[in-house]
Amino acid sequence: MPRNRLLPFVLAAFAAAPLAAQAGKTSTRAAGNQRLPQDCLPTSSYLAAAFGGLDGCSAAVSSHEAARLVLAVLPKLRPEITAEIDKGIERSVQEVKSHLAEAGISAGVLRAVLRRPMALGMGRITLRGMGPSLALVIDEGPAAGDVDAFVQTAMDLLQKRDDDFSIGEADSAGIHCRTLAHAKGPTVMFARMGGMYVITNSEGYLAEIAAVQNGQAAPLAAKSTLAAQRAELGTAPLLEVYAHTGPLFAMVEPLLPYEAAALGDALGVRSLGGIYAGVGSLRGGTAEVVDLAIDGAAGGMLKAAFAGKADLGAAEYCSADTIAFATLHLDPMATIAGFDAMLEQIPAPAAAEARRNIGRDFGRGLRRSGMTTEDLTGLLRALGGSVRRQARPR
Repeated sequence: MPRNRLLPFVLAAFAAAPLAAQAGKTSTRAAGNQRLPQDCLPTSSYLAAAFGGLDGCSAAVSSHEAARLVLAVLPKLRPEITAEIDKGIERSVQEVKSHLAEAGISAGVLRAVLRRPMALGMGRITLRGMGPSLALVIDEGPAAGDVDAFVQTAMDLLQKRDDDFSIGEADSAGIHCRTLAHAKGPTVMFARMGGMYVITNSEGYLAEIAAVQNGQAAPLAAKSTLAAQRAELGTAPLLEVYAHTGPLFAMVEPLLPYEAAALGDALGVRSLGGIYAGVGSLRGGTAEVVDLAIDGAAGGMLKAAFAGKADLGAAEYCSADTIAFATLHLDPMATIAGFDAMLEQIPAPAAAEARRNIGRDFGRGLRRSGMTTEDLTGLLRALGGSVRRQARPR
């Protein structure tokens, strides 16, 4: 469900303003590849982060309800306030221009590159690459010339500052690459394949990315929880980060105690397939998702407690000046049952002691409140699993 919040709008506006202020109204946006850059990453990737490009962010900001709010408020501000805002934007633009000029980088070239969708992947350790495999994948679209110009400028700048850098060419995984080598460091490869520009320190990772691009291997999204978790966002992501934790847990599982599986079932947590966070534009607002792909028994304590969907019906009773509304589905009876099942998995003396202590403290609390166990049970059932909270200005 879309959530109309000001924070994503403000963050995107501040990030894009210095470059967007120089861009005028010309757009280099093109359809480019149907495949997202992050979907070129192989299944060996442990981490994937993606940026939808300034074009996507600009369109999202322009259609955001907060943008209409800002445009409606600005004409009502005092002239001296708008003048200060203009000065701040101009100062930011000039600072960006100054830093780019010092580095010898064209603002137009950098802007054209940042307009394109791109993704950063991290995979297995590489000895030649001296660390984890890293790859930046850029969907070039119509900006191939700008990408080449930016890469060449960066290479020249590094070589000028350090004589140990050398620029060359080589073939890796059957792909012709430009290379940037360092006498005491790894060699970075620059390759072009199927509309994507790949920068990586790993020959093995490059070969796997090429196999995905050629349809010879499945992408990360097809062999992990990424696709299902991204679908929860309900729109194309402008920003997303995914940690592929499934293989890490699978590697540790054989080393866990014999009772770990039963304890995991009691808790409802057997493994963590992936961690996903994404932000997208949706119907004049933003959609944000933070999702944990937890594998476990549905009747386990943690899963049973939050198994139902949150009920948004109470939002109808919020007044027009409500600034925040929260709702949570919680099944306390399932939580209690799951906790009792969890105690069955620990040594019997420890479980008996835990039950004794909980019963004593619970009974003392009931006596002080004047309630019986039946009264509390009826109250918990009457809640219907939903707890809601709203905030209004005083």
